[in-house]
Amino acid sequence: MQVKVLSYFSPNLKIFNKLFGRLGEHSLSKPGFLAKIVLNLSKHFFHAYAVLWLLKPRRASSMKDVLKLFYIDFLMVDEKDVEVVKLSDNELVTRCRNPCPILKLSQRLRVDTRVSCKIVSEPVCNYVLRKLNRFPS
Repeated sequence: MQVKVLSYFSPNLKIFNKLFGRLGEHSLSKPGFLAKIVLNLSKHFFHAYAVLWLLKPRRASSMKDVLKLFYIDFLMVDEKDVEVVKLSDNELVTRCRNPCPILKLSQRLRVDTRVSCKIVSEPVCNYVLRKLNRFPS
């Protein structure tokens, strides 16, 4: 016996594309209206976390301190997931292999990580890095 399921919700493709972004080759680089809302909400939650984290004055006197403060303490990346590629007096290059919440969000929204990181992660991380050592000792 074959059962036929009727759907009373037949989304209009134009409305769907407007809300969630176009499907196809441009879907990753152009987030839709709802995806932009979710990304901006995520940015504001992440920024609120950063403001609360920065309430305690934090000092970084070396790049090793930046590694510990920013990656381990602020981003809460496990030490075993951070590979230090280059560490000098004025440069820190890392490769992280942790489960990234922004990557998961990007996959669910079908948005390119270059777009989602530019909206969510980059402004907040730059804000935190600028605020390190801004407090009197």
